[in-house]
Amino acid sequence: MRVSILLIVLLFSACSRTPEPAARPEPSPVPRSADADQFIKRMNEPGVANLQQSALKTLSTDFSDFKKSDTVMNQTSWFLRVLSRYENGDRIALDEYGGIAKFTDKCAVWIKDDDQSIRAFGAVMIGVSGDKSFAPQLAELLTNSKYAEKDKVKYDRGRAAIALGMIGAEDYKPQLAKMLTSSEYNDRQGAALGLGFLKAKEYAKEVARLQDDKEPNVRDDARGALKLMGADELIRK
Repeated sequence: MRVSILLIVLLFSACSRTPEPAARPEPSPVPRSADADQFIKRMNEPGVANLQQSALKTLSTDFSDFKKSDTVMNQTSWFLRVLSRYENGDRIALDEYGGIAKFTDKCAVWIKDDDQSIRAFGAVMIGVSGDKSFAPQLAELLTNSKYAEKDKVKYDRGRAAIALGMIGAEDYKPQLAKMLTSSEYNDRQGAALGLGFLKAKEYAKEVARLQDDKEPNVRDDARGALKLMGADELIRK
């Protein structure tokens, strides 16, 4: 099993009460699932793995409703266990679960939750899926003012911006570019990474200016975004 999946499974297992899946006979060889293989591949990309761990940390420490947060963690833990079985050759477990689509459908519900940590986590996991059909729902988080007064730190918008980049939603480049000058540092950080994932080099100079940002994380991710979009010449040492 690849390291990042194992790490995340262990992280969820530490705080999850989900029982182990029942033992099953050794499965016969079956065709691989293209969407599951892609999901696993993306999970193991270094930058993506870091985003998942950050979203998990937020979900487990910055929730407003422990019961709901715990439910999301348990459901994700179960999915990751199934995905681990699939990676080890058990396609039947993933089919019985409902495939990647069942998990992304759960994520689509989570990004509409009242709890910002759940919205942010759902957005990142949709980003991992690479499913462009969720672009409109993710984009709603960029402008939805429903939670503006409730949430003092608005990190769900930044995570949605990153997810739009991860799924390749190029139509939203202009919206992400506008977020680069937001007063919210999470917006600036997320927009830079989103444009980086989109390889939107036409906005490289705007992203490069964030290397002077007052927030260290924004400066770091601006450099990471420039590298992602192939604008290494603008990265300051």
